[in-house]
Amino acid sequence: MDGADPTAALCNKDATLGCHLARRLVEVGITDIFTVPGDFNLTLLDHLIAEPRLKNIGCCNELNAGYAADGYARIRGAAACVVTFTVGGLSVLNAIAGAYSENLPVICIVGGPNSNDFGTNRILHHTIGIPDFSQELRISNKSGLEAAVEAAAAFLNKAVKPVMVGGPKLRVTAQDVTTMIRNEQKSIIFLINNGGYTIEVEIHDGPYNVIKNWNYTEAISTATGEKEDHLCFIEVIVHKDDTSKELLEWGSRVCSANARPPNPQ
Repeated sequence: MDGADPTAALCNKDATLGCHLARRLVEVGITDIFTVPGDFNLTLLDHLIAEPRLKNIGCCNELNAGYAADGYARIRGAAACVVTFTVGGLSVLNAIAGAYSENLPVICIVGGPNSNDFGTNRILHHTIGIPDFSQELRISNKSGLEAAVEAAAAFLNKAVKPVMVGGPKLRVTAQDVTTMIRNEQKSIIFLINNGGYTIEVEIHDGPYNVIKNWNYTEAISTATGEKEDHLCFIEVIVHKDDTSKELLEWGSRVCSANARPPNPQ
């Protein structure tokens, strides 16, 4: 509303940071957000999709979300992507670095551990095994990035065997599959398809946990044609809740831990 106090929404006792963030994104012209759910951003996503002027675009990985936001910013003037802590924040770095190098206003929102866990020395999910939760901040600045490159180079220089360096989500992409077909490899690929993000569903379910599936088998059949001896692609469909009792219990505990009220300190 023209002339309205911009702080009015924050004065409401039910106001949240997520609601404020959603409203501000809309105010800068963003109507679509590119997201990958994870246990440290699920509650935030609830608040973002509650904003009727924002449309959630679920992505299958963080790099896709980052580059989608890059393209969106080129057309619309600004863009936003939402990922989870560490495994998401580190995965989206290439796209964000590219946007930064071309002065594109891409806003990357990364969920983080509950404030009650800071300084507790707890080892949490999606961390790198240390109680320091600032690794994303360190690697996003020049000196931290240079230190990371030097550490990686030192490690590789001491290696006595070939080393493969990969990300946390090493996937067989469409390009990899076409290369297999072109080189007439006879690999057998099993795809266990549960139609979404199973772990996140058990922690905190929402529409952002459901992703649009490709018709994988039809794509492979079209690519291989009528050849009889070729790459074999087997898709196994499982229910999203077809999981172990231990995972269900763990999801419930993580949900409770992440839902604690913030630490005012």
